[in-house]
Amino acid sequence: MDLEFHEKLNKHKADGKSFVTISRRVRINAVIAEYYERLGEEYEDLLKTRGGITKEFKPLTSKRAGRLLRCGRFIDTTRFKELGIHKINAIKLCGDKFCGNCQKRLANERERKYTPLLKELERLCDVYHVVLTVPNVPELSLPKAVEDIIKAFAKLIKYVKGDKKIKGINFGGFGYVGAIRSLEITHNFKRDDYHPHLHCIFVLKKGLNLDQPKIFTNAFSFSNGRRTSQWSAFEVFIQKLWKLCYTGERVTKSAIEYSDGYSCMVNRANGNYHQIFKYVVKGLLDDKHEQQRRAKTGRIDNGLTYEEFRALFFALECRRAMQAYGCFQGLKLDETVLNDSDKTNEEIRAIISELRKYEPDEFVSEKLATVIENIVKNHEIYISAKDLKDDLEGLKEE
Repeated sequence: MDLEFHEKLNKHKADGKSFVTISRRVRINAVIAEYYERLGEEYEDLLKTRGGITKEFKPLTSKRAGRLLRCGRFIDTTRFKELGIHKINAIKLCGDKFCGNCQKRLANERERKYTPLLKELERLCDVYHVVLTVPNVPELSLPKAVEDIIKAFAKLIKYVKGDKKIKGINFGGFGYVGAIRSLEITHNFKRDDYHPHLHCIFVLKKGLNLDQPKIFTNAFSFSNGRRTSQWSAFEVFIQKLWKLCYTGERVTKSAIEYSDGYSCMVNRANGNYHQIFKYVVKGLLDDKHEQQRRAKTGRIDNGLTYEEFRALFFALECRRAMQAYGCFQGLKLDETVLNDSDKTNEEIRAIISELRKYEPDEFVSEKLATVIENIVKNHEIYISAKDLKDDLEGLKEE
């Protein structure tokens, strides 16, 4: 094989670090699988306190536990054994909302999907990062809080886009184009309560500068007696409107004027969309890692406790953590990305055709540990199509 062919192989070669990262991330799945089994065992008691879970609940949790234990453990490949070259066809994943590996992959996929459009929109419109918060709640109140926060956002967007009217307030001037809302839940360890909140993208008419000037002070401007922030007029307005939407109070101009609101932030996105695409429990795990870093000695749980898992399970079951509105609805991958994928697939097919001249291929399911050993110790080559390579590269990022 000539130098040009080896360059083609290297272009599509998967990095062994990606598979090591998968191995590290799925380790915690054994703990989460135990949580699922325990939840299934306890479901009769949970029915009494929460309701809404069917008699098929235990088989459901056992099935999810099994998928978690198998996640990432096997890689389907087309293998050229003597040449030491493998084409990755698929990585068998579980897709569970509590699998850090699958959720990281999903977050990367969403970011790749939406970023090209967001960058284009920033040329034509003002793109804002909006954070909408509500008061912390205890575990038993979390499912209702999540339900209410999702309903409240749908109501808020109807006002912003002008579908719902408020006498004396004109929403038409915002020039609404679209929005994305992403749910995140963190846990206050000291108080043992939960903080559901939304990271959002608002795309509005260009030139409004709604995040400026930040000159208003209210109760949310202070932390431990010190003033830490001020707000724009639009932020204060959103704080008041958001609270009315969340609490279900009647929304009028007078009610908005006299509401004290909930703490909400509005800032120009400026190309930084990462917060929008984080998975729902990322912040909770980040908090734990930060606690561990600060403690330096003594173990602080790296993953979810069973109580946190239970709280999040019931809060998130049958809920969409992310929702797109307006121009983002039904969005497909950018045409350039699709064309790049087609080009890559053609190159991969050409490589496989060339390899078959030297050795017949075979379809095998390889263990993750074997793949890591083959790459790291045996220096064998694993190649993949663009979408798989992008997934693997993205998994290495923290």
